[in-house]
Amino acid sequence: MSPERLTAIFAIFAVVVAGVSAILHGWTPVSDQALIELMVRDVPLNAPLVGSWSRFGWSHPGPAQFYFLAVFYWLGARTSVMLLVGTIVMHATAALIAWYTARQVTPRAGPPVVVGALAIVLTTNPTLLRDPWNPFVATLGALALCCAAWGFAERQTAGAIALFPVATFLLQAHLANGPFVVAVVVGAVLLSFTARSEWLPRREIANGVLIAAVMWIPPVVQQLVSEDGNMSRILNAEGHGERLGIRSSLHVLTQQLSVVPDALSPGRVNAGLLETTKWGFPFWGLLSLSQWRCSSVNGTGRFCVVRV
Repeated sequence: MSPERLTAIFAIFAVVVAGVSAILHGWTPVSDQALIELMVRDVPLNAPLVGSWSRFGWSHPGPAQFYFLAVFYWLGARTSVMLLVGTIVMHATAALIAWYTARQVTPRAGPPVVVGALAIVLTTNPTLLRDPWNPFVATLGALALCCAAWGFAERQTAGAIALFPVATFLLQAHLANGPFVVAVVVGAVLLSFTARSEWLPRREIANGVLIAAVMWIPPVVQQLVSEDGNMSRILNAEGHGERLGIRSSLHVLTQQLSVVPDALSPGRVNAGLLETTKWGFPFWGLLSLSQWRCSSVNGTGRFCVVRV
């Protein structure tokens, strides 16, 4: 049995065990989680049109997370603990999307993606992986988006279908995912024009766009029928707190792309703070922009060049 198949069996077993454990231990939601349950409970008869409420006076862009969790909530006879089960399945689904979309680009990408997903799981507080609080949606969802973007850029069918729906899910769950989501999607679209394959999966791209468009219907309806549309509130909201600026943002970005990311460095794991005044060498960022190409020279040999 191949290592990937063994890993898949282990992952399924872990998800089942985690779900059963959540059910047996029970759970009572409070604060934001209680508000999320109220929104999920309204699906489908009084379906929510926007996402979770923000303390800044607006709601997050969309209700996609509520609709996903509602499937498990209703299957579990509307018991609160089923929100935990739904959240576990949500993260597992994100890992599956990441693995499948990357593996379609090249089978060699399967094991690294699996290792990456396991690294996230093993270095994350277990409570976070079953907490339905909307900021945690990107824990494995970000990996799914990056792999889907890779597949889209390489004009593969799975990535073409998954990119826009996954991006929509992350953006609707929490507005803070917006800059990351937009950057990845725009990058994937631009890189798709440089793909080595001349074939373009138009039908799959159209299907992905259609799914994303359907996901955006509720917030668009809310904006149109409400006197105080949520999208307008978001756009008109003023910022809170100190602005870091572009320079500090680039500091953080280069640190997280260094050989040993700052967030994984000893002494920084529990600090809970990001250093915004130092540069790092963006090793992994440069590596991801590199592309090896090998060609033959009159059948006598091969040469490889790296393009950055």
